[in-house]
Amino acid sequence: MDPWLVVSIVCLVLIGSYLLVQFLIVPAIIGRKLYFSLLCRKGGGNWGRVCSDPTNYEQCMMWEKGMAWAKENASHKTDVEEISDGFHLYGEYYDFGSKNAVIIVPGRAESLCYSYFYAPSYQRAGYNVLVIDKRSHGRSEGEFEDCGKNSSIDIVRWAQMLHDRFGIEHVALHGICVGSSICLYAYNRPECPSYVDHLITDGMFTTFYTSFRRHIREKGHLSIPTTDFTVCHSHHYTHTELKYDGPIFQISNTTKPTLLMFTKLDHYTLVKDAKELYRRCGAQNKKLVFFEKGVHSHVRYHNEEKYDEEIATFLRS
Repeated sequence: MDPWLVVSIVCLVLIGSYLLVQFLIVPAIIGRKLYFSLLCRKGGGNWGRVCSDPTNYEQCMMWEKGMAWAKENASHKTDVEEISDGFHLYGEYYDFGSKNAVIIVPGRAESLCYSYFYAPSYQRAGYNVLVIDKRSHGRSEGEFEDCGKNSSIDIVRWAQMLHDRFGIEHVALHGICVGSSICLYAYNRPECPSYVDHLITDGMFTTFYTSFRRHIREKGHLSIPTTDFTVCHSHHYTHTELKYDGPIFQISNTTKPTLLMFTKLDHYTLVKDAKELYRRCGAQNKKLVFFEKGVHSHVRYHNEEKYDEEIATFLRS
C-alpha cells in the first residue's frame, strides 16, 4: 500500500477522532453535568431557604433586606400548604387586610425567601403577599426545574387557595426570570380563574434554551451543542421542550393585562428579545419598561422607587 495513503488515512482518523471528542463527546459530558448541577435539585445544592449566591454582594444585600421585611411583618404571616400535581408544596401568606393579593414566583434555585425582597412593592400598592417554595425548591417536594410548563399548574392551585380560603377577589402574578415563564404559562392555562387578572414579569426570557446558551457561552463552554444536550436531559426527566417552546411562543395567547420589565444590562434577555416579547404579547393592556441600571434579576435593587411605582400604576389599570 502506498505509504502516503496510509499516512493520509491515519491523519484523517486522528483528525476525525479529535473532532468527535471536542465537538460531540466533550459537549455531551458537559451538557449532562450542567443539567444535573443547574436544573436538578440534588446536584444543585438542594435549592433550600438560603442565599443562593453568598459571593455576590448585591444578592446578599437583597437577601438581607428581604429577611428584614419578613421579620418586620411576621405578625401578618400564615404558613400555608397545598398539594398540586402530586407534589406537597409550602408557602407563606402575609395578610394586610386587602381583597387583592400577589403570588411572587422566584427564579431557578431560589426559595420563597428570595421573594421577600419584592414583597414591599405590593404591600405599598395595597396587596396581600403570597411567597412560595415552587416545586423542587425550599421545603416543597420535587427534584427537577422544568422552567415553566409543569410548575404553572401549581400557581393556578395557589391562586385558587387564595380565593377559596382567604376570600381574595383579585390575584396578580409576579415572576422573576424562570418565575416569569412559570407565571406566563399559568396565566394562559385554560383553568386559570378570571380573578387572576394581572401579570408582572421581571427578566422574562424568550426561551430557556436561548437564555441558557448565552449563560454557557459566558462560562466559556461551547454553547452548541452543549445546550442541546442539556435540554435533551430536561425533556427526558420533565417531558418539557425548552428549545421550541417558551414565552416567545406562548405570549401571543395572553389577553389579560401584562407588564414586562427588563434591564438594558441583561446578558440573557437582550433588548431586542424584550421588544419582540412585547410585540407578540396578545394583551391590549400591556406595557414594556426598561431600566438603565441593574443586571439580570437585580433590577429592583438599583431602581426601587421606579420599580415599585411602575407596579402600583399598572395594578390600578
